[in-house]
Amino acid sequence: MKTKQDLLQYLQELNFVVKIYEHEPIFTAEQGKHLLETIPGAHCKNLFLIDDQGNYWLVVAEFRTKIDLKNLAKTLNVKKLQFGSPEKLQEYFGVTPGSVTPFGIINDSLNKVKLILDKKTFENEMINVHPLINNTTISIKPNDMIKFIKALSHDYLICEFL
Repeated sequence: MKTKQDLLQYLQELNFVVKIYEHEPIFTAEQGKHLLETIPGAHCKNLFLIDDQGNYWLVVAEFRTKIDLKNLAKTLNVKKLQFGSPEKLQEYFGVTPGSVTPFGIINDSLNKVKLILDKKTFENEMINVHPLINNTTISIKPNDMIKFIKALSHDYLICEFL
């Protein structure tokens, strides 16, 4: 499994300019609200989900965005969405709950997890996510995050959440 250092090296190889912030471990988006004052940009929450057909999804949205799982299931044309297990999160992304991040796809070489990106969140100048560990936040341009996803040949959808 790739580590934070492996990820940072890969981002450097892609010539992305990122800003790195070290802080105490943050386990939920709500817990990290105080970082809004010191880290500019959209602070993201990440929901690791499984549908009734066994497909895995990661929703990436600004932490205040309301995600209605029933409506999202309809959008994805599945019957039900629920949270994926910590074991599968570890297997596919190499992270534990509290460290969930779209950067986790660096460990998902079989492309098992599809990303759902919130359109409004990705219209910000910068987005903030963990780099595989929850005691650090990386600020990255949304377009660079999409380039990262494409560089790893991962599937993604852009959705609008109301």
